[in-house]
Amino acid sequence: EVPVGSGVGPQFGAGAVSAETTDLEVLVDVFARAARNHQPPRRPWLDALPAVLASADIALLGEYPTIDDADVTLAVADDPAAQRRVRVGWSTANGHLSVVGVLGSGVTTTIRSAIARLADAEDRPVWVFPVDHGAGGLAGIDRLAHVAAVIEANDEARQQRLLQFVGQEMDRRRDVGVRAADAPLVVIAIDGIAAFAEMNELVSGTPNGELWSRIGRDGPAVGIVCLLGATRYGDIPRSIRGTISQHVVLEQSGANGYADFGIRMKSLPKFGPGRALWGSGGLVAQVIAWDELIVDNERSVDPPLPVIEALPSFVPASVVAEVETLLEPGLSIPIGIDGTTRMVTRLTIRPGEHATVSGPSQSGRTSALRTIARQLRAADPSLILVGLSPTPGASLFDAGVFDAGGTTDDLEPCSLDGR
Repeated sequence: EVPVGSGVGPQFGAGAVSAETTDLEVLVDVFARAARNHQPPRRPWLDALPAVLASADIALLGEYPTIDDADVTLAVADDPAAQRRVRVGWSTANGHLSVVGVLGSGVTTTIRSAIARLADAEDRPVWVFPVDHGAGGLAGIDRLAHVAAVIEANDEARQQRLLQFVGQEMDRRRDVGVRAADAPLVVIAIDGIAAFAEMNELVSGTPNGELWSRIGRDGPAVGIVCLLGATRYGDIPRSIRGTISQHVVLEQSGANGYADFGIRMKSLPKFGPGRALWGSGGLVAQVIAWDELIVDNERSVDPPLPVIEALPSFVPASVVAEVETLLEPGLSIPIGIDGTTRMVTRLTIRPGEHATVSGPSQSGRTSALRTIARQLRAADPSLILVGLSPTPGASLFDAGVFDAGGTTDDLEPCSLDGR
């Protein structure tokens, strides 16, 4: 066999043709000589996308056009209609992104890749807050300077704190008229959105559900977006599902899974980790494992990345002991740490007002009353402090700062003028 156009074939020089030479061999020789100085003919199809994009493949990204508004390149896709390869990804200006696929399809890898790529793709500072409700696949991604410490699945307090911070940041930006491009990009990256939604009650009618709805609707306009990983489309909370227009569709559990994204194809590609369908046209793409190509990022982030941490279960008295207590008119009593600002918080009592400390048994009512009494005594030794308790010898009086203390029966003979 002689490949046509290869320039390789039987060579017949002068006098080389003999009675044994066939006409076919002569024709092959003529065609082979004619093809030596010509480029190979155009192939009618592209090579198959590799199962893993190596660094050499990624080096060619600059030669591939982008067919959408994506500023964060996440994958290389085949565009069969134009017989070319293209770059596809996530446009943070257009809002949230979901990554949906069965176990082992590459959901976590895609989330890690998006997080790793964000800092280089954006012209503004980036704050990423990762929450791992998966199998621990986000571990180590916080080595990047623009990524906060990973919040684990069992750390409900920090998850609540994250939601509180995002809600307050969104309100602050809206109140001062901040445009998305003028503030750090805030990315809430959650691997395992179904478990996160269940733990934090992201359903209609709950405070967190209403907040999540606002994040979905109003967040992108002020530079706050979500990156959500799920095993199926229905795992995405209804409160935000309708606001997501960008999806990475990895392998689904059945044909209906693709239809949820408006993708209807007569034949599906052979799926593997990171193999995805992109856009409503269902372009076949391979996700780039960006995080494996990026070493520890030591660049500083300005403004600095906020720290999301839960309130401590114990606050030493020394934290508030040196704060001046009495203000005129009224009282301003430092009693603990504010959950939002992490600064000393005060109980303010204006002239003519009263204050109550309420809560169920074992919630800390008595401890709070003792703290208030100590703060008042330290600020003004001349104050008259009286403690009341339904039982004699209650732990309230362990503070040792009351002028008088006991039950209502014990104190009935007493009066403030000492009679």
